[in-house]
Amino acid sequence: MRTGAFRHVSSSFMKETLLSEHTKRRSQVEVFPLMPDVVALQIGGKVIDSGAEAIIPLLEEIKRCVKRNKMIIATGSGKRARHVMSVAIDLGLPVGLVAELRRLDSELNAHIIGALLSPVGIPELTHAEMVHMLPAMLEMSRAVVFNGVPPYDIWEHPPTLGRDPPTGADAGVYLFASTCGMKRIVYVRDVDGIYDDDPKLNKNANLIKRGTPDDLLELRNSCIDKEVFELMKRARNPADIVVVNGLKKGRVISSLTEDVNGTVISRA
Repeated sequence: MRTGAFRHVSSSFMKETLLSEHTKRRSQVEVFPLMPDVVALQIGGKVIDSGAEAIIPLLEEIKRCVKRNKMIIATGSGKRARHVMSVAIDLGLPVGLVAELRRLDSELNAHIIGALLSPVGIPELTHAEMVHMLPAMLEMSRAVVFNGVPPYDIWEHPPTLGRDPPTGADAGVYLFASTCGMKRIVYVRDVDGIYDDDPKLNKNANLIKRGTPDDLLELRNSCIDKEVFELMKRARNPADIVVVNGLKKGRVISSLTEDVNGTVISRA
């Protein structure tokens, strides 16, 4: 090839702007599922805050689940994050810095859960290691622990109201599981599932056993972030979501069966 000569690389997007609606429509193709046999499980911060009486039995149940299913185990943020975030917001810090503080708290919870599961060979991975080492680690240990809050930090999206970062551990584990094409996403909470009202304040609140993202977006109260429902509506690999009570024996095991004792959310 002569010096100074031009060579074009053939591409379906040649001379196309990636911002045009035409290009976006052309990119609507079937997505290859990377890990269709893996279950994503997220432990809510309130469950971790409940202490040893809650965490130890829950992790014993998770160990039994790992024998039958490969799993990624994500942690959320808890009381410490709420306190630090309130101080940061009171000081007028921008959303990006508040998001970083919440991620760091969730990372501390990952260290705790990772340490408790280390005797059975389940490791804790950083975000960078999740990208490069996850397939190999799942073959060796069948499960890993990681921080569920995505590392947006100062790149966090601005919220529509207030300065509370919109993308937490709930959305983070859904984004990761959806990208990898995982078969099910389980949210472990301190209530039996999603209700039509706050069950801790209203004893007559009704448990929603099955629903769609559109149904649940209308709720005023939900034990998982509503951003998850928005993501589920747009996901290319829309795995079912299950919400169960991690403080009750057998609920996590039921989440991996057809006889779920909690709430099931599916797009269809």
